[in-house]
This record gives sequence, C-alpha cells and structure tokens, in this order.
Amino acid sequence: MWAIDEKRLPNFLTPRDCPRVAYHVGSRTTDADKARFFTSSGISHGIVIESKWYQTMKNTALYLYEFHTQAFSLQDSVAGYYVATTTQYPKEKYVLTDLFGELVKRNVEIRIVDNLWEMADAVKASTLNWSLCRMANAAPRP
Repeated sequence: MWAIDEKRLPNFLTPRDCPRVAYHVGSRTTDADKARFFTSSGISHGIVIESKWYQTMKNTALYLYEFHTQAFSLQDSVAGYYVATTTQYPKEKYVLTDLFGELVKRNVEIRIVDNLWEMADAVKASTLNWSLCRMANAAPRP
C-alpha cells in the first residue's frame, strides 16, 4: 500500500485522469525560479491543468483517507511517497467536493492553460521539484 504526505497532497487533488503539472519549492530552488513560477512570495506549490478539465474538476468529488503513520516508510522524498508492507485501515475518511477550494485552502497557486506542454518543459528545466501526471491525457504538443 502506498500513501503521500500532506505537503504533496495537492498533486493529487484533481480528478484521477486529469493531466497536470505540479511543482513546489525544494531546497535547491532558486529565487529566480520562485519569482518566475509563483505570483506571490507566500506561495510554494503550484498546479496547472488544461482548461478542458475545468468543469470535470469543478464537478468531481474525491475520497481522502488518512492513515496512522507508524507502519509507513518513506520511499521517495521528492514525491512524498510512503509505503506500507502490511494491510492498513484508514483512521479517517474525508469527502472532498470542492477541489479548487481544497487547493486554495492549502495555499496552492492554480493555473489553467489551454495546453500543458510549455509549462511542463519550463518546470522540468527549473530548480523546482516537479511532477507531471497523466500527461498521456493532455492535449497534443502544439
């Protein structure tokens, strides 16, 4: 079983098949990249989705399960992935019905673009920590 930490949770607060570019400030992130990718100095996490996914995201509910942390071991520190080798049972279940609101509540900058590829290329070339999710579902490269 795998889980993610709270810091990287925003990467997954979208519909499952929604292509997205997610990025956040890491220990190697330069001030220039912070200024380039964030509109406010108080923001350290960004999510970019395509405009054609706006309505789907607006109308999707997600189920978030919280687990006791003792049985989980860190697998990937950049992605925030944790794994457990034994069966785990949630200690809490949340139904998230306003995904945009959940991102805003977590101080995540949201961008909506027509095509993700320019942003994906820019983020990959930056000093940010990043994740490209479900890019096979993105609009084709221009």
